Amino acid sequence: MKKGPSKKNVLENAKSPLEEDVKKFHSMIEQLEGHMMVMEKLLEEKEKGLETKVAAKEMICAENEELKNRVEEQGNNAGDAERMKRDIKNQRNGWEEKAWDLSAARNEYKKL
Repeated sequence: MKKGPSKKNVLENAKSPLEEDVKKFHSMIEQLEGHMMVMEKLLEEKEKGLETKVAAKEMICAENEELKNRVEEQGNNAGDAERMKRDIKNQRNGWEEKAWDLSAARNEYKKL
C-alpha cells in the first residue's frame, strides 16, 4: 500500500510548470533581442543625423567667422559714419512724431 505519490511523481508534476516558465523566459528574451535590434538601428540613424548637423554647424560657424573678418577689414570712413548718424536721427525723429501723434490721439479719446 502506498501512503502518497512517490518522490518521482512529485518531481515530475513540479517539472511541467517550470518547463512552461522556461519557455516563457526564452520568448521574452527573443522579444527583448528584437527590441534591442530596432533600438540599435534607431540609434545609428540618430547618430548619422547628429553627424550631419554637427558638420552643418561647423560650416556655418566658419562662414560666420569669415563674414566677421570681412566686416572688420572693411572699416568705416567718415562719410559712412555721418550717413549712419543722419539715418539714426531721422529714425529717432520719426518715432518722436509717432509718439506725439499717439499722445494727441489719447487726449482726443479722453475728451470724447
